[in-house]
Amino acid sequence: MAGDIPPPQPVILLSDKLMTINRLRNIYLEEKEEDALGEKTPISIPNDIIQEILSRLPVRAVLQFKSVSKQWLSLISHPSFHKLHSKHNTHHHTTLLITAYDYVTKKRHFLSAPPGGGPVTHLITLDNAFDPSAPFEAEHSNGLVLFSSRDVYCQHNFAFVINPVTRKVFKLPTPPNNFKPSIYFFGFDESKKEHKILSMSLLYRIMIFSLASYSWTAIDVRVDPDGLPSIIYNAIVFHRNSVCYNSIIHLVSKYGRLTGFAFDLRTEKLSYSVLPQSAVPFQLRRRFCVNNKDLTDFNTPLTRLSTNMITALVFDMNTRSYNFVNFTLGYQFLHSKTLHFNQVRSYVESLVPLREE
Repeated sequence: MAGDIPPPQPVILLSDKLMTINRLRNIYLEEKEEDALGEKTPISIPNDIIQEILSRLPVRAVLQFKSVSKQWLSLISHPSFHKLHSKHNTHHHTTLLITAYDYVTKKRHFLSAPPGGGPVTHLITLDNAFDPSAPFEAEHSNGLVLFSSRDVYCQHNFAFVINPVTRKVFKLPTPPNNFKPSIYFFGFDESKKEHKILSMSLLYRIMIFSLASYSWTAIDVRVDPDGLPSIIYNAIVFHRNSVCYNSIIHLVSKYGRLTGFAFDLRTEKLSYSVLPQSAVPFQLRRRFCVNNKDLTDFNTPLTRLSTNMITALVFDMNTRSYNFVNFTLGYQFLHSKTLHFNQVRSYVESLVPLREE
């Protein structure tokens, strides 16, 4: 019955939560100041109450309260808070991530921007992180972004995981047992609630790095031995960005034949199948490479319109149409003529904790 259907949650509830936590913050600061003056004994606010209220706020609002005190910073930074926050916040905010490389300073910059265009925000700068002439990949999964690079010989690889919201960076350690990664794929194991990185080598070996245990694990892949070398070789040499859905990393590779590749992060099993040529539209089957820069979908280098403005061609899934979106560069160092804008990617804002290297 219509009367049994609960009404939608009013928007004012969010402002009520912000007002409540602001009151708590003000009380905390006032009590702290009075205590310092010796005028009053402070009243302690239980951590569980603060945590419960904070866990219901949007990501950006939570980050603003990290500066209230060391106590609040410790509470918000704890992994258990991220789990509670993820449980209470089912509506995620999507933002664009833009990368740029300066060929003179050899620095790579990471910027964020609103999906509809507007001013960019500088997030992180890495020195000598990637070979500028090598293909550069970026894959997002549940709040984290994996960046990887390799040269034409599939050597001198780099891989970093970044949380654009918290601005934390983690560099993947060297795998054990003389394993030399040639390619990386990013995914999320929903059964264990953990991010995993799938890595392959030209010697047809596979390893997984867990961002829960921060360790490598060798995978014993049992498939048709005649097909395994081919599918791994195709994935490495003709790499397309993968997609992780329901804990399964999917990849479509074409080398002589169109092949569907799937790796289940829950069971750690590999499977593949030959796809009919009609399975993927012609314009999506081909990948163009010009001057070692991949030109596919969101991986397209951005175009500079002026000293302080760049533009990107973005596909709108709702209207199923392409639109040019403009971004303004408010930072002076972004106006340099030696700075090249490489990619634009979307990511979901999250408080996923990430160990710093």
